[in-house]
Formats: sequence, structure tokens, C-alpha cells
Amino acid sequence: MLSAGRDYFHHIAAHPERATSNAYVVSAVLNRNQLAQKTVAVAVRLVAKNSMLNDVAGEITRLLLTTRAKFAATLPLAGQIEAPDTDKKGVLHTHPGAAAYIDGTQESVFEQLMNQLFNLTIIGGILGSFGLWLHTFWRKHRPDEIQKNLARLPAMMREAKSLPVDKLSGIEEELDTLS
Repeated sequence: MLSAGRDYFHHIAAHPERATSNAYVVSAVLNRNQLAQKTVAVAVRLVAKNSMLNDVAGEITRLLLTTRAKFAATLPLAGQIEAPDTDKKGVLHTHPGAAAYIDGTQESVFEQLMNQLFNLTIIGGILGSFGLWLHTFWRKHRPDEIQKNLARLPAMMREAKSLPVDKLSGIEEELDTLS
């Protein structure tokens, strides 16, 4: 595996025009006679899935960038860790959470909570208004029992006029149930 990697770098060094996006050619001054030669440099990147939460990516970026001096004490190459470019021009884009931390636009938990509370308030107001309208519409358009009873009163009056006195007790009981 190591020899295959060495062969790849020798091939890139021999043919710098064939360098892929993982390697790029830089000019460096080598030897004491100050000859400018082309060498190969490899960019090592920490890659995350798009499904990673922005908060997590921002926190990992913050930890790596703030503790790189401690890493450099045990691993000298860790001192070369630097913040990635946040523009979207390259092949590998910076995660939105890491870019937000680097640009200084990362929201705190309190700000996110307030945004969610605001959104819930707006949605709750809309749903509450719709529910109230639906209740009013339903109440207005349903046959109400009181309206049925009031519609029955004129018919009862006509019946009471035409019935003999001994049969009025039935209508009196029906009037008692209506009230």
C-alpha cells in the first residue's frame, strides 16, 4: 500500500499536469544551490456527511482550530491545521456548520430556540384562527336543537287551538320538555 502511494507521487511529480484534485503542484526551492523545482503537496481534509448537524460540524471545527497548538506538541504536523476556505468554488465544499463557525455566523442554542419559538407562535396563530373559523362555520350551519324547537312552536299553537281542553295536557308536557 505504501509503495503504491509512493509510485503515485512519483508519477505526479514526473507529470504535474495530471495531478488530481487531491494533490496539487507547488513550486519550492530545494537544495543549497536555490534551484526552483516542482514538488507535490497533498491536502489532508476532514470530510463529513451532509447529514451531519450544523452544530456538530461547527463544534468540531471550533475544537480543532482552538486546540491545534496542543496537538502540535505531540504531533508536529497538527500545527499546520488551518481553517478551510468557505467559498463554494472548489470541488470539496466546506460543511455549512463549519463555514458558519469560520465566518462567525453560527447561531447559539438560545438563538435557535427563539427562532423555533417564533415559528411555533406563527404556526399556532394560523392554526388557531383556522380552528376558530371552522368552529364558527360548523356552528352556524348545523341544525340547532333550539331552532328546531322554535320552529315547532307555531305548529303547537295551531294544534292547541283546535284540540279539546282534555287533550291539552299532552301539548303542555311537550312544552315542558322544550323549556
